[in-house]
Amino acid sequence: MNIWIITTGNSDVQLKTNTNWSHLSRQARNKLDNLDFQPSRLSTANANDPYLLPGRVTGIVYGNQSNKWGDLHFPLFDSLSNKLIQENNIPEKIIIILTDQTDVFTSQEKY
Repeated sequence: MNIWIITTGNSDVQLKTNTNWSHLSRQARNKLDNLDFQPSRLSTANANDPYLLPGRVTGIVYGNQSNKWGDLHFPLFDSLSNKLIQENNIPEKIIIILTDQTDVFTSQEKY
């Protein structure tokens, strides 16, 4: 059986658009210690670059917004799945591991 286990990090979840960010982040602000996070692009020269935020922040804001998941871009997973399809090496199962490490960090380190 061919099984892939994938973990994600900060750069593995990005925003395609920041259209819904202001509204969604205001709704989740109390869960973010009332801090204001603004998405930024990798390069200001390329308007097609995705927006970046700390992974934990993106997870908190988008975690319960399944109707907005189209805003998200998963570059690592997209590259991996395209390679598997090209090589006709599609695994029978892919397990994605997401962890809540909130209690591991101090308030200053969380975001």
